[in-house]
Amino acid sequence: MDAPLAFANRLWAIEPRWFASFLDALNQPLMAAAPERMEAARAAARTRAGDPGGVAVIPVHGPITMRPDPILAAFGFETLSSLGLQAAIRAAVASPDVRGLVFDIDSPGGEVAGMTELARLVRSLRGSKPMVGVANPMAASAAYWFGSQLDELYVTPSGEVGAIGIIGIRADLTAAAERSGVRAHIITAGKYKGEGHPLREASDDELAAMQAQADAHYQVFTSDVARGRRVPVASVREGFGEGRMVLAHDAVAVGMADREGTLDDAIAAVHRGQVEARRVAASEEGGEWAAEEQHHQVDPDVCRRLWEIARA
Repeated sequence: MDAPLAFANRLWAIEPRWFASFLDALNQPLMAAAPERMEAARAAARTRAGDPGGVAVIPVHGPITMRPDPILAAFGFETLSSLGLQAAIRAAVASPDVRGLVFDIDSPGGEVAGMTELARLVRSLRGSKPMVGVANPMAASAAYWFGSQLDELYVTPSGEVGAIGIIGIRADLTAAAERSGVRAHIITAGKYKGEGHPLREASDDELAAMQAQADAHYQVFTSDVARGRRVPVASVREGFGEGRMVLAHDAVAVGMADREGTLDDAIAAVHRGQVEARRVAASEEGGEWAAEEQHHQVDPDVCRRLWEIARA
């Protein structure tokens, strides 16, 4: 199976037009990853120079995957690891040199895997230090999933947020293979083994199963956004763009973001103490979720070492 089909058969929380161009790019010849993209991915965190009580400015740039993806890197896409982002957040929260965190977000989103865990971590740490995100200029899908969990979310005046939803493609190349004179014999053991293979015709049961997975992830996605933004789930599903991107002014008006503002505006607000580190109440989490997230403990020594590594 070639690279585009391999990635199409995964579920993504990503802006659809970007997803289409992403798959198109994977059809091009292999290339070395752009150095500037790789450097941005390596920059886990930096402290604002000249301020002893620094604001950690953490870049959230490019597509998000749970771990660095070597196949995407080979095609020139150096992704941001959500696990790496978790490590940078823990380190910044634990550092005595950091008074608050500002996330510089410019991302079309990414894969679903890892996003629930990232959202839970951010909510578990709310109340420890102010955490602000800035859509600079784009926080789409998985990137908005993350940004919606922070204490405050800014959108730069020319920016946009949204694309709340799940997307995936089940490729079926059986007709193309037949026209080319190719016959594939797929050997499997197990009732559903072999589902998703592009040289195997998609059954109604298979498509229904994929739809059920997408619906389940969408439910978690919209519930997380509702908790983070303190609104009913129905408001997220019906009033937060319904899968479309929403421009800065309208996003603030409907409650998707807190204010229009630039990265410098957000940093200045944290410096001035104008951002409150708001703890997520148990009533907002509800039942077992609240009890589970109270057990997320951060080891300060481990986090301090991670922070030192990130700054090196």
